[in-house]
Amino acid sequence: MAVVTWDGSSSTDFATAANWDTGSVPTASDDVIIPDTSSINKCVLDQARNINSFVLAADGEFDGGNTLFIKGKNAAGEAVKAQGKLGDVTDFTIETASAATVILTKQSGSGSFRDLTINHASADITLAAAMSLGRNLTITAGELNTNSGSNYAVTVAGRTDIGPASGAADQATLTCNASTVSLGSGRTSSFALVVNQGGTFTGGTGTHTIGSIDVKSNSNAKCTLTSGVTTIDGEHAGDNKALEIGTNATFAHGSGTVTHTLNANTQYNRTGGVVALNNFIQNNNSNLQVSPSLTCAGDFTLTAGEFDTSGSNYAVTVTGDAAINGGQFVGNASAISFGSLTIASGGTYSATSGTTTITSETSGGYAIDHDGTFTHNNGTVLITTPATTLLDLLATGNLYNLTINHASCVARMVAHTTIDNDVTVTAGTLNTAYDVNVTVTGDVSVSGTFGLADQSGAHSFGSLKIASGGTHIATSGTTTLTNKNSSNYMLEDLGTFTHNNGTVHFKADTSSGTWYAVKGHSTEDTTEFYNVTTERVGSSIGNYRVCVGGSNQFFTVRNNLTVGANCKIFSSNGSSILRHSGLATIDGELDLDSFTDIEMGAVTINSGGTLEFDNGSITIKAESLRNVGGTINA
Repeated sequence: MAVVTWDGSSSTDFATAANWDTGSVPTASDDVIIPDTSSINKCVLDQARNINSFVLAADGEFDGGNTLFIKGKNAAGEAVKAQGKLGDVTDFTIETASAATVILTKQSGSGSFRDLTINHASADITLAAAMSLGRNLTITAGELNTNSGSNYAVTVAGRTDIGPASGAADQATLTCNASTVSLGSGRTSSFALVVNQGGTFTGGTGTHTIGSIDVKSNSNAKCTLTSGVTTIDGEHAGDNKALEIGTNATFAHGSGTVTHTLNANTQYNRTGGVVALNNFIQNNNSNLQVSPSLTCAGDFTLTAGEFDTSGSNYAVTVTGDAAINGGQFVGNASAISFGSLTIASGGTYSATSGTTTITSETSGGYAIDHDGTFTHNNGTVLITTPATTLLDLLATGNLYNLTINHASCVARMVAHTTIDNDVTVTAGTLNTAYDVNVTVTGDVSVSGTFGLADQSGAHSFGSLKIASGGTHIATSGTTTLTNKNSSNYMLEDLGTFTHNNGTVHFKADTSSGTWYAVKGHSTEDTTEFYNVTTERVGSSIGNYRVCVGGSNQFFTVRNNLTVGANCKIFSSNGSSILRHSGLATIDGELDLDSFTDIEMGAVTINSGGTLEFDNGSITIKAESLRNVGGTINA
């Protein structure tokens, strides 16, 4: 083994013996030095050559065109130390069978290192300076380490391949430590990072930019992303994939963030498994699909572009916050689960027609914070947050179905809200902030608790059913009921109804059939109203009959009762009991004959109104019966 130094005394030809101080062309056992060539000929490599080590000194000039195979290292432990001037095509293959360092720097204005290959099972190569390759990095065997003490940056313009594509795990490794790494940024001709069988990519903690990633179908193909940020900005254009994880491949998100910025329609795909990321940010102007499903252990953020679960309805599960700050999330008919959902102004959530499940809340305490556009697609929003949480639903687009189902959930609607179909409180509590108005076009079903004593808004429901064990605390304003449930009741109380000194307004638009206004309890003081009003809407319908259904049901009104024009209040089976304490104003008909037991407060019968009690007697507690042009059938 000898140290052989270039003197360029004859020409620029590497193969000319006279150009070397030893008078012989270097071989695989020689340490080659190219000194400062400012005053002598530069060195031009004639063909692929085997040498022990290579040093290119400052102001030394070396032109490649072929590959230097490095078989060992010099006395300083260096396999390659290149700090001079390069041509455009300089390739190194390092086959050093031990630990060694590599320095691949170049003087400003010169060419670049093109290809670097590590190919020996015992090669343990550590960078001693930042490295930039103009083309490809290949680690077939051995390890390239960016140096945990200095964390040198790595830039590869072309493709990075790790692993021999056969055999056991960890034969070839790229260890990134806390380095800034760029691999094939913007590349579309092929994947930028390919982890083959036997290859290991250890992302470390630095900031990475990778065009695209392909982890081959084998458990011995191993890829762990950085715990920092990985930006994906390219794709394999041949199949429009930016991330491809093969069957049984070993892939881990490294608790980091993946940011997708490619402005082209593309896919993330894992054959036979889940694409499991930690934090994910999409910021592009195109469409991204993930198949067969995506999980985010942290947050999902859509800043721009479209995220689409596709016609195959791939599932999406986000443990943290799903923040749609811009662009559009398209849920199709997928199973969607978010820790919380934030829709900023300019963002659109086109919801799944299935169920969007919310399991937690933002740091600000919101299960849903909606300031953008929500397209419900007839889907359900299911809140299972086990805490007191907020629902801000005042923006473009309403929810369709809303369900609260966790015993520890207390969900509060903090803005005027419309639900285009049903609300179901299966477990837990749903209430509103103070004077917030809530409109539910469908049925409200309560097995938990709906309401709070300090609520004073104007609420409108299709119908209200309180199940056994359920509680509805009405607003102190007006609750308007506009429809009937499947049992034909507008209000079906099998649990606890608390009137909160509010008004229940039975308002119906129906031309046929009997609508039962109330199904209550057979125990007095159980179903109590404060104020009750009835209204008939529509111009071509017949009399609107508000019935009290069920045997021996109490219909108790603690304050005022108003019977609207063309409305009739009566007991459907003739066995209900009427208790009224305030003023009854009759513009329609109050049929007391249908009740078995009656106590009334004051009664005013207006023109067009009718009071029926010809089959029995009536006790008027306030001792005030005032007929203003109406009819009394006694």
